[in-house]
Order: sequence, then C-alpha cells, then structure tokens
Amino acid sequence: HNCHIPFIGTPAEVAKCRANETCLPPTGGDVSSGRAGGAYSAAELDFYACLNELDEGIGSILAALKRLGYYENTMIWFTTDNGPEVNCAPEGRCGGGATIPPGTLHRPRSDGPGSAGPLRGRKRDVWEG
Repeated sequence: HNCHIPFIGTPAEVAKCRANETCLPPTGGDVSSGRAGGAYSAAELDFYACLNELDEGIGSILAALKRLGYYENTMIWFTTDNGPEVNCAPEGRCGGGATIPPGTLHRPRSDGPGSAGPLRGRKRDVWEG
C-alpha cells in the first residue's frame, strides 16, 4: 500500500472485481449496470480492489486477536484521514492533464477515487475536503 497513491489494487483483487465478484456494498443495485457491458472503470476497479484488500487485512487482524485470546479484551478503532491526496478529475487519477484547473475550488459531483466530490480542498486543508 502506498499512502500517496492509495487506490492501486493488486492485480489479483482487480481481477476479482473485473470478474464481477462482489466488490461493491449492496446499495440497491450495481452502479456499473448502467454502463455499456456493465464494466467498471479502471479507477473503480482499483478503488474496489483496495477496499477488498483493506477488508481482508482487518479480518486477518481480528482473526489473530481471537486466536490469541485478546479479542474480548481489545478495543478496535478504525479511523481514516480526511479527503483525497489531490482533488482529481472524474477518473480519480491525477497527472497527465487530469488535475482540476488552478482556482477551481470544488467539483460538482463525485466520480471516482481521489475525489472530494462537492467538498473543497484535499488532505491537510482545514475545511471540508
């Protein structure tokens, strides 16, 4: 896991998501179903693969705590930082001309990983994003 470009899934997890294994939480329908062929974008595949890896990692920690007898006497806190590293264009990837133009405070909607959606800013900002 690279904390500066966190949404890069391993090839094995990306392949699972591409094969339409369960990579999204149930939200009343698969968001990819409205696209041609129902395919996820590359950014979505990376993002959902990373979520799967995170879930499996936390599961491994919980299993170890149970196996070692510490689970019942352990507080588990899961936290995250606020916002993306950079508030990027719809695919959620920065670079190659994909960044939001200077002076743009926010994007009107959230289209992919690395997006603060309608919020301004990015990590380390003291407001919303």
